[in-house]
Amino acid sequence: MGNPRKTIFSEWVKTWLALVKPNLKKSSFSIYVVRIKKHIMPFFGELALKDLTADSLSVFIEELDDKNLAPKTITDIFELLQSIFIANCPEQKKLFTEARHNLPTEGEKVYDVLDDEEKGKLHSYLILNVSPKNLGIMIGLYCGLRIGEVCALKWSDIDLEKRLITVKSTVYRVYETSFDEDKGKSEVNTSSPKTRRSNRLVPIPRDLNNLLIAAKDKFNVTSDKYILTSSEKMAEPRTFSSYYERLLKKCGLEHHTFHCLRHTFATKAALEGMNPEDLSRILGHANVNITLSRYYHPKPEDLVSAIDRIYR
Repeated sequence: MGNPRKTIFSEWVKTWLALVKPNLKKSSFSIYVVRIKKHIMPFFGELALKDLTADSLSVFIEELDDKNLAPKTITDIFELLQSIFIANCPEQKKLFTEARHNLPTEGEKVYDVLDDEEKGKLHSYLILNVSPKNLGIMIGLYCGLRIGEVCALKWSDIDLEKRLITVKSTVYRVYETSFDEDKGKSEVNTSSPKTRRSNRLVPIPRDLNNLLIAAKDKFNVTSDKYILTSSEKMAEPRTFSSYYERLLKKCGLEHHTFHCLRHTFATKAALEGMNPEDLSRILGHANVNITLSRYYHPKPEDLVSAIDRIYR
């Protein structure tokens, strides 16, 4: 791996990228390269690995914070930097441990959700204008699927008798990036979902299931066809997102990302008392703690009611 007393960061990072690339998805590798080139190289590029200090790490964190990056993004960049350094100089892990307490903490995040009036407008439009793409929007709204998962969904993934969707693929666009140059190209990829638990079964509400039964007959589709296109050609997230944004305007709604539909579904499920573990599995979260931290925020009166149910 070279002598860290002589190795310059810019030299080592090329070697490190070559080592990790075979074990990464294209999308993850692209993110690594972009973050290294945009945030890490300007600060550490000419630094000898042996010269890293806890102070330089702290200043680096301050610079990232000054860029108004999200706390999670700053933490991800910090951990990427740590992986690069300790792969060559494992003894420097203690410096990262010391600097970690300077990372910004993320307060309770307020997620974008549709209120009841907005949800009603969107629902009414979708029911009156049933189409393959609008079915995909309803699946996002009432089943909580991510946009890439909806794009990858085929009719064969939907069991209309058992009212279950099998989520086993996701579609995403990857920008081809190298350390030395940005190739300026991109391609659409299909792969397994982001985590092991993202490969999952998702229940379908009865009304939506009835709509899907009618739509399958109306569009005369076979099981090998994609939901969004009624053909063997998939829709990509960027195109579907643009369609969704135009549809919101037709409904007289403000801008909301497609991911807002997922948050709307999860928030509704939590408020209706769905078991957190069940909701976590439906959403495909890596663990139930993610679900609890995002969607379960009981009011004081809810806590009082809960304790009364125990000791009634």
